[in-house]
Amino acid sequence: MDSPHIIMWSKGMLKFKARNSNSTDIELVRVSLTNPVLVGNEGELAVASHHCCPKDLGTKAKLDGRLKEELQAIPGEEDLRRSSRILNALGHAVRLKIALLLLQRGHCVCEIVQLTGKRRNVVSYHLKMMKRSEVVNSGIEAGWKYYTLTDKASEMLRGLVDLRNVHHSQETPAPGR
Repeated sequence: MDSPHIIMWSKGMLKFKARNSNSTDIELVRVSLTNPVLVGNEGELAVASHHCCPKDLGTKAKLDGRLKEELQAIPGEEDLRRSSRILNALGHAVRLKIALLLLQRGHCVCEIVQLTGKRRNVVSYHLKMMKRSEVVNSGIEAGWKYYTLTDKASEMLRGLVDLRNVHHSQETPAPGR
């Protein structure tokens, strides 16, 4: 059988057809462009329009309950905004590297410069961005300015590192394979 092809049909219908070994077109499915319902030889296959919610009140009530539970399982709006700011700040490779270094322990600017291989002004700029986004805290110890991760950023990064470790352990073949 040849690969399916589309033939425009009158009155807003698309027909998907394939040609069999006898060079006869076999209709696979029709799609109405005005009321997108997929129709095949067996009758209606699936609704492809915006009417996806159940009309039956009992089924709709169950769905509404399940959706409320799902919504309650995610953080509130303020937590989402804060997490979004942190993730946005970590979206730059230099800031992500700094954050991963700070995940191990606090560092002063000169240590971060040495560890990243970036110029001091570049590191200072990224630290300022990270502080604005609530990724890092700063404090003075023995006359040196030290940076540490905020609790929220540390929690989020540990979760990402755990996911990365799980992903890598699934890719690593077992010994002897």
